[in-house]
Amino acid sequence: MVRGSEGESGADSSSGACVQLLDWYNLGDELVLVMERPLPCLDLFDYIQERGGKLPEEEAKFLLKQLVGLMKKVHSKGVLHRDIKPENILVLTGNESLSLRLLDFGCGCILKNEPYTEFYGTLQYTPPEWYLHGQYEALPLCVWQMGVLLYDMLCGEHPFSTRADIISRAPTLHALIHNLPSPLDCQDLMRRCLAKRPRGRPTLEGILQHPWFQ
Repeated sequence: MVRGSEGESGADSSSGACVQLLDWYNLGDELVLVMERPLPCLDLFDYIQERGGKLPEEEAKFLLKQLVGLMKKVHSKGVLHRDIKPENILVLTGNESLSLRLLDFGCGCILKNEPYTEFYGTLQYTPPEWYLHGQYEALPLCVWQMGVLLYDMLCGEHPFSTRADIISRAPTLHALIHNLPSPLDCQDLMRRCLAKRPRGRPTLEGILQHPWFQ
């Protein structure tokens, strides 16, 4: 669904949102998926580790902007990923500028306007509304997970480690003041993406319109 039809704009391997499914085989008791493997590349987790465990602000900004564009493509195909994290993002390093592809749609589902009442994903990226109300909406979930990812890239650690942290603790951002060229704008975007109330989070387009990207 995300790839689209052959020849469709954005469906080729150079501009697609995700790693391509090339072929598949049903063997009865197992399903074999043959996936594209772009080279050279590595997942975002390893990419961050190779750079000392965190990224410079401008690089994190560049990658987050790309990721927002990828998620808009995925949503335009009627799909919700639900497990945005460094391990599920592939960094293609063969060109002059980095480019991203999404991996692992195993937690994905059909995009809908109604709240979801089942969650499949990673603990550290789970939004507070799931723990509080047993439901969540697609876009606020996506923005929450990108806020966690941005914190990962810039701080080299997760903003939350437990369910109680996710529900009630504000992310620690004061250390960013001394380490980033534009710390106040960056902190503001993180706080908005990690707002405990889903309605307090920006849209994907709102992220791109934030002063941090201007």
